[in-house]
Amino acid sequence: MWILKKVSDRLTKYNVKLNKSKCELSKKELKFLGHRLTDHGIKINDKHHAITNATVTRDEKSLRSLLGLGGYFTKFIPNLTTVLEPMRQVLRQKRFLWTAEAMESFNLLKEMLCKAKVLSSFNQNLQTIITCDASDYGLGATLTQMKNGKEVTVQFTSRTLSESERKYSIVEKEALACVWACERWNTYLWGEFTLRTDQEALVTLFSKTSERQSLRLARWSFRLLKYNLRLNTSRGSSVLH
Repeated sequence: MWILKKVSDRLTKYNVKLNKSKCELSKKELKFLGHRLTDHGIKINDKHHAITNATVTRDEKSLRSLLGLGGYFTKFIPNLTTVLEPMRQVLRQKRFLWTAEAMESFNLLKEMLCKAKVLSSFNQNLQTIITCDASDYGLGATLTQMKNGKEVTVQFTSRTLSESERKYSIVEKEALACVWACERWNTYLWGEFTLRTDQEALVTLFSKTSERQSLRLARWSFRLLKYNLRLNTSRGSSVLH
């Protein structure tokens, strides 16, 4: 109840009025802005049934609709853009042809939606971790926090790589994933946090004193200067800023 009182006091302070008929109090679950808010965290909403109950798409229009709806669940599914890539490749063909790879992608999407995690609410007082990854087709990242000794997921995010970005080396793709993820979640990164990557080379390439930086990596490194981050790899960690 103390949280409710704090909200009430803040609303009163700024003279904000609520519509009583639209207020719901003492609920264990609420639907808000397309999400299901519960006392355990944020759950995926019922829109996913439109995909999990869908049959194989047979035309370009329905496939575009499916991909658009699938993208709505980016925060609930890790590396979603990589999962969807085989279906996107169907749209790049001159003639619509549903492939075995697209079918596998479609089934994987349905499976991952059914197993979607309950996301934890962000707490600025907890240790924050961003884990980045890159593939031939896209970038992916996970925002997590340490809660009661366990790493809990706050949000996933992912995006496709442009044609020019796909020509980057794997180290450059991983570096881009790090910069993009930090800027994507900029509003959460007020204090020190851990940036996790499996590319040990980034510790050297992102360091201020590195003489091996390309101009591209130097620009990306500069964009990370404003963050108080600790870069973590499978072999340890290094404080960069």
